[in-house]
Amino acid sequence: MNPIPNPNSLTGRLAQHLRDGMALRRLSYRELATITRYHATTLQRAADGKHLSTWEVVREFASTCDLDLEATRGMWKAAHSERHRRRDPRARPVGVEQIHNYAELGVFLVDLRERKGSPPYRLMERRALAHWKWFGRLPHSTAQRIGTRQTSRPTLNQMRAFLVGCGIPPEHHGDLVRAWHRAHTRYQEDRARGTKTHPPSENSGALTKVALEHSALQAAHEVGYAPLEPFRGYQRPWSVICRSCGQNLRIRLDWEMHRQQQTGDRDLTCRACTERPASNPSAPAPGSPAALAEIASLAILTSGRGMAR
Repeated sequence: MNPIPNPNSLTGRLAQHLRDGMALRRLSYRELATITRYHATTLQRAADGKHLSTWEVVREFASTCDLDLEATRGMWKAAHSERHRRRDPRARPVGVEQIHNYAELGVFLVDLRERKGSPPYRLMERRALAHWKWFGRLPHSTAQRIGTRQTSRPTLNQMRAFLVGCGIPPEHHGDLVRAWHRAHTRYQEDRARGTKTHPPSENSGALTKVALEHSALQAAHEVGYAPLEPFRGYQRPWSVICRSCGQNLRIRLDWEMHRQQQTGDRDLTCRACTERPASNPSAPAPGSPAALAEIASLAILTSGRGMAR
């Protein structure tokens, strides 16, 4: 056996307690694995002093070695609390009634899983499978992303399947369901405020596709363009028509917005207007009813195609 890295820590004391039980029974990890339902590597990790295994593994380890289960569970709880305190002190869970955003909800779910004994993610997947008709399936990869806060906004069904995986029956989900709705409402409000201030990045996930295209149409109108094709992103080429000279152009909307901010140009003119003032003879006169009608029809048609997508 390798020496315990930190024998004075609570995790190290638990590991030494399990090793003492093996020594009393004169068992090796392979012999212990033939008696229990766990692999020898899993049992070795439980007593290496580096990792804290789940209570199910520690309980079967201690039971096979004839150790006091109550004392072993007390040591495991103390080691679990010690490891939890070492986490980021800023990520303190709040009460379920104080959850008002997705960040607080994510911290609460991580803490809840740890308080339920940190069940393995594959075990959570199997538990949630019994309720898949109500909440859908919970792949262990999804459970891991929620349990490690790699996903910022779990859906309601994902959260409820996660709770089932933690051993919480559906009839006890009421408080957290209300907390999820509060977090979702706050997210919707923040997103609505964000569309009025400045257009977010297309990869930020702060807007739905329809809302993003609506924001882009407003931004294009402000810099003097009307779209000729559906909007695909602020950093992607976009076919538009200049509302001043009727010239067809390919632009990047982020560059055009930056150009207007740098030059202070409020005449709603494109580069072609600046370099070649003569307007396109085939286009309607700027500001005429025909030009405005054409621009309005293009914007409505483009918006409709984006919404249909």
